[in-house]
Amino acid sequence: GVKVTKKKKKSKAENGHRGGDDSDGGSSGDDDDAAGVTTEEEREEKEILLSLAQNLTPSQVLFPGNSVDADGDEHASEEDGVTMDPRRILQDLTSASRARVLFESLLAPSGVTADEFYRTYWEKKPLLVTKPRVSFATDNGDNGGGGSKAAPQNHKTRLDNILSKKDIETMLAKCSLRYGRELNVTRYADAGDGSRTKRRITLDLPPKRVKKKPGKSSGQGEEDLQPVVADPKDVWSNFVSGCTVRLLCPHLHSDSVHSLLSTLELEFGCMVGSNAYLTPGGDSQGFAPHYDDIEAFILQLEGRKRWRVYPPPNRAETLPRISSRDYTEEDMEGTAPVIDTVLEPGDILYMPR
Repeated sequence: GVKVTKKKKKSKAENGHRGGDDSDGGSSGDDDDAAGVTTEEEREEKEILLSLAQNLTPSQVLFPGNSVDADGDEHASEEDGVTMDPRRILQDLTSASRARVLFESLLAPSGVTADEFYRTYWEKKPLLVTKPRVSFATDNGDNGGGGSKAAPQNHKTRLDNILSKKDIETMLAKCSLRYGRELNVTRYADAGDGSRTKRRITLDLPPKRVKKKPGKSSGQGEEDLQPVVADPKDVWSNFVSGCTVRLLCPHLHSDSVHSLLSTLELEFGCMVGSNAYLTPGGDSQGFAPHYDDIEAFILQLEGRKRWRVYPPPNRAETLPRISSRDYTEEDMEGTAPVIDTVLEPGDILYMPR
């Protein structure tokens, strides 16, 4: 999966309004003017963008040149007797409008619009975006863990072409990924100290000492520390034995991930980064329970992964400025998760910092 992270750390209380990135329920509408008035033209534009998001998958928004889906559906619609191709309309949009369509498309299966997301979920509570499910119960409008009936049928393929295991294999083979810089190999397992306590164990090779180049004056001594380039055979051997492979900057080596992030930067109005995680099947786990100092969107691209999301430990650790220490299983005893789910391809999980 890919974790997309919005890295601007100013809170809404400091910003006071949303200018393309932060927002709260007390600010004016996301696309409204200072008086809170939306013109008919603006309302019509919102409807067009939302319609595009409901008819196109995120993959189609990012890569409009792919004219046909895996299911063979071309998504052409008819209006006033004229056949309309959503992808052709998409190519005529401004960059900012296209970014909004991408974000709306990412959220689409939940039935939550971008405006509603910023108003109800952003920095407030997690949101699970998953495939539609059949239910005879009345929709309460929460959408905290279900899907929308309007979501496209090709849910499992909607995030295709962003990143795959095969892409990661190619990166490892060709890009000289370095431990601690572009790559981590880790697992969450018994610490082996007799305490039977699980801890995160990192298998990265330590930097090697090399002689400084002639004329280099920075630092002290005559040696530098140089990160070790990962041997693909070692990485895959550890993966098979149950370790998680984490790519720290996949967008440096993947045009598709770079496109995803750069487009979302236009929506959020700030830098957006990413990590990619490849975890073997079974009961493997790469990291201990913890929280981060970023807004995180988990995109499940292949396979399945269980996630348990817990409420903040206390008020002081709500919307934190720094990431937490690693918690143990004993630390989490007695705390019920607010979300306990298995993500499948096409699913997205948003977690506030």
